[in-house]
Amino acid sequence: MGPSHPREAFTDIDRSADPAEFVRVLDALTALNFIQAYKRRTFELLGVQLGDHVLDLGCGTGDDLQELSRLVGPSGRVVGVDRSETVIAEARERLLGTTLPIEFQAADAYALPFPDATF
Repeated sequence: MGPSHPREAFTDIDRSADPAEFVRVLDALTALNFIQAYKRRTFELLGVQLGDHVLDLGCGTGDDLQELSRLVGPSGRVVGVDRSETVIAEARERLLGTTLPIEFQAADAYALPFPDATF
């Protein structure tokens, strides 16, 4: 029996019949102009600055982390966490050949592997 709502499928991507399909869906959504505008505005409102430490919970394929890494600069820290090993592996793959200091971890939002007040 599948999820009762399509959104719920994203909570267990790795156990789905086609985890790569979720990567394709994330890419399609990220490519939409209104999503890109929404993300830019979100980063503005966050007021991310050089040296900040930023955690992206539910980071998916890590596209947002690349921009966040540029905003925090070399003295900052950017970490992406997602429950799915599939999307974390894709995020790491997409960073190959770059010098962006981005960390990725597969972890559950309810049991983050970081001390309080890290981000």
